[in-house]
Amino acid sequence: MQELNNDFKNFIKKLVNIILKKEVWISIFLIGIFYFIFLLPNASKSYQYTINNHTVHCDEQIGFYNSCG
Repeated sequence: MQELNNDFKNFIKKLVNIILKKEVWISIFLIGIFYFIFLLPNASKSYQYTINNHTVHCDEQIGFYNSCG
């Protein structure tokens, strides 16, 4: 009975570890989505200022930080 109890405890520990690791990955995933949606479009737009060499109006800029370039 003691051995079965230890196996069960080990199983619970493994389960908790998996859940904790998954939560870390989920949070990294969410931060990644936030980065791609809000920061990258803005960065690529401001990158185009120098490449295309023409004035881009504020309303053309996509992204979280709407600042005139």
